[in-house]
Amino acid sequence: MKTLFYSAIALSLFFVSCQKDGNSPSTPPEAEKFPVRFSVTDFDRQVTDLDSRKAGGQDLSNARDSLGNAIQHLHYIAYNSSGNLVSTKYQSLATNNVEFGHITDSLPAGVYSIVLIGSSPVPATIFYSASDFGQARLDFKDSNGQLLKIPDTYYKRVTTMVGPNSKLPDSSILLQRVISSIEVRIADALPADSINVSVSHQATRFFFNRDQSSDGYDIRYLSKKDAKTYGDYVLFTEIPSTVIITALDRTTGAARVKTVYNVSCYRNKKVVLSGNMFSNSDTSGFKISVNDQWDDNGDPIPF
Repeated sequence: MKTLFYSAIALSLFFVSCQKDGNSPSTPPEAEKFPVRFSVTDFDRQVTDLDSRKAGGQDLSNARDSLGNAIQHLHYIAYNSSGNLVSTKYQSLATNNVEFGHITDSLPAGVYSIVLIGSSPVPATIFYSASDFGQARLDFKDSNGQLLKIPDTYYKRVTTMVGPNSKLPDSSILLQRVISSIEVRIADALPADSINVSVSHQATRFFFNRDQSSDGYDIRYLSKKDAKTYGDYVLFTEIPSTVIITALDRTTGAARVKTVYNVSCYRNKKVVLSGNMFSNSDTSGFKISVNDQWDDNGDPIPF
C-alpha cells in the first residue's frame, strides 16, 4: 500500500513538473517603437492657392487666404498594413495653439497609412474602424440617419514605412480640401419670403482608403445665410445634382418652383446659382457660375 501511495505522489509531481517546463504561458515582449513626426504647418506659404474668403486683416489684393485661418481642428489616424487602427490623436487650435499642426507619435516597425484631417469651425465627424481601414471615413450622418452640417474640411493620406533602417519620418503635409461649396442667390427675395432650396445626390461619406466620396447619396436642404442667399459646404461627388428652389407666392401662397438640372460640384470650388423667383419676366431664369478662387465675385454664366 505504501508503495502505491508513493508512486501516486511521484506521478503527480512529474505532471506538475511537465506543466511548468513546457506549458506555462509567457507574455511576449512589446515590439520596439520608433518615433515619427508629421507637420501640417507653415500654413500661410503652403496653402495660399486654396481659397479666397478674404478674412479680416488680410491683403485684399491677394484673393487667396491661408490654411492657418481655415483650420481649427486637426485629427491624426494611423492604420497598419493589416488594416488595424493603431493610433489616433486630436488637436484643437484653442487648446494646442503652440504645437498645433505638429503631430508626434511612436509606432512599431511596419508600413502605415497615415490620415490627417483638418476642419473649421467644428471637428469633422470621423468613423473609426478598429480592424478595417476600408471602412474608416468621414461620416456626416448621425445615429438616427439625419444629415450633419459639413464643416470646411481638408484631408491628406500618406503611406510611410517605420523601422530601424528607415529614415525617420518627418513629413511636411499639405492638406487639400475634400469639399466644395454651393450657393443659391435669389435677387428678388425679401426677408419675409418663405423659401427652401434642396440639392439632390449629396454624398454623406468620404472613405480614406479610396480618397473619394461614395455611397449614401441624399437630398440636402441648404442653410439660409441671409434674405437672398442659401448655401452650404458639400462633399465633392462626380454625380451631378438637381437644385430645386421653392418659394410661396406673396399674394396667393401658391408654391413657385424652379429647377436647375445637372449642377456639378467641384472640389475646392464654389458653385453659385443666381436668379429671380418672383419675377415673371423672361430673364428670371437661374444662371450658374463656378469660382475656383472661393470668391463672391464670379461672373454668372448662362446654364
